[in-house]
Amino acid sequence: MRNLLFLLLFSFVLLLPCCGSDDSGSSGGDADLSEQETGESDLDEGLFHNPHDGQLYVAAGSRTITPTSENHPCDMFIGGTSSNRRPKETHDDLEARAIVLQQDGEHAVLVSMDLVGWIISDVDKVWDRLEALGVDPDHVTIASTHTHTAPDSVGIWGPSDFESGRCPEYIDFLVDTVVDLVVELSETMVPVEVYATETTINVPESNHPNLLSDSRRPNIMNDHFTLARFDDMQGQTVATMLNWHNHPECMIEHKVYSADFPRWTRLKMEQELGGVCVYFSGTVGGLMTTLGVDVPERTEDGEPVLEDGQTVLATEEDEVKTWSFGYVLAEIALEALADAPKMEQAFEVDDEYIEIPLDNIVFVTAFELGILEPYDEMVLDNPDVCGFGGCFPYTIQYVRIGSLHMVSLPGEVFSETSVGRPASSFDWSEKSDGEYGIKEYPAITGYRETLPNGHLLMEFGLANNEIGYIIPYEDMHPSNHPDNYEEYFSAGLHTEQILREGVIRLLERHAE
Repeated sequence: MRNLLFLLLFSFVLLLPCCGSDDSGSSGGDADLSEQETGESDLDEGLFHNPHDGQLYVAAGSRTITPTSENHPCDMFIGGTSSNRRPKETHDDLEARAIVLQQDGEHAVLVSMDLVGWIISDVDKVWDRLEALGVDPDHVTIASTHTHTAPDSVGIWGPSDFESGRCPEYIDFLVDTVVDLVVELSETMVPVEVYATETTINVPESNHPNLLSDSRRPNIMNDHFTLARFDDMQGQTVATMLNWHNHPECMIEHKVYSADFPRWTRLKMEQELGGVCVYFSGTVGGLMTTLGVDVPERTEDGEPVLEDGQTVLATEEDEVKTWSFGYVLAEIALEALADAPKMEQAFEVDDEYIEIPLDNIVFVTAFELGILEPYDEMVLDNPDVCGFGGCFPYTIQYVRIGSLHMVSLPGEVFSETSVGRPASSFDWSEKSDGEYGIKEYPAITGYRETLPNGHLLMEFGLANNEIGYIIPYEDMHPSNHPDNYEEYFSAGLHTEQILREGVIRLLERHAE
């Protein structure tokens, strides 16, 4: 995610000591008191009005968000790699997919969009619109799959390094689309039973059997594949949710619009189970990628490709590998879901407020130049904590259904933030011509360790803000280090620790 702007400006990066966190909730005490006095939330009188009968109500749906001359009248640029990358055609449609949930007085909205990312200044427009309809914005998660063949919805991949590629009219279209979809789904919710499980991927024919490639040391991978199925009272599938931790970039070498492998994963899930499949990317930082990963080849219709009875592998970064990746992932999901246990109906929604210091001059400059859309709610009155760039306010959103937990995460979180890691070291002497020596990577206790045995976790990455790579403080490298890359697009030094501690606090409140 680096372009020349970052290369030109990074030499001026001032990484100031920080940071503080605020674990106070984002709701005011007066609002809480009002609900206690009335016994009923005002928000619950709005969009979601299902019976308060202890049942979990759910609906899911999708809308096409592929750029066209009508919804995107600006020049079009593809986000994710470099400036001035212009699409030649649409390979397959991009979509916004959502699932809405309500039980008694609690509700949650979970949206996954085929975008490279969406920044908080634009997500906030959706929150404002939904709040006016009686939806609690702290219970609305809007995540991006992070496909690298989607329009520049962030702004940093425009015609040049100093011009935004973000199209305001297209952003308005996205906001309208998400709001309209949620409103539509609120009218079609039905009582459901929930089945959920976690599995790990093992494809022995592949050069990477877990279908993950880690391009940054230390090589730590979040290989959890977490799945849920929502069935109505007649046993028909209303929705499935999939959460996996890899960059969708099988089509990265092509100048086309494409949802990448999640499209074919969703297609297969819906063909086999019905309902609507919502796919969420998770902890993709660090850098987890499909690049260089061989996968058993499938036809465009999902059938295995064999040669003399042997599996043929898709190895090139092209459409064949894209749909093969998607179909194989769906096959694994379907097998795991077939034996998934039923979750208890216990439904909880919570949040944890944190402040993320912005101490990367690259970000600050991009805001000043209008490359990134300014955010009026930045915390600017606490310079000792927030540094010269202020703080991003961020609400870690949480949903629980029985022993299935879900959390929202901004940007591209590293695997070790989730799963932890042991202490290790690596000698960089050979790779840096002796300029750098042994690098120590201290142990990290991941937030997953907070959960009891047998509990499941979905991690919605790039949710509600794209703040780049969220790097453990001790792993930061100087600009000329051979493993330096993610540093160019990272909000600041202590983001990872602040986020990890916030998620731990949140999970501790609900670990049973």
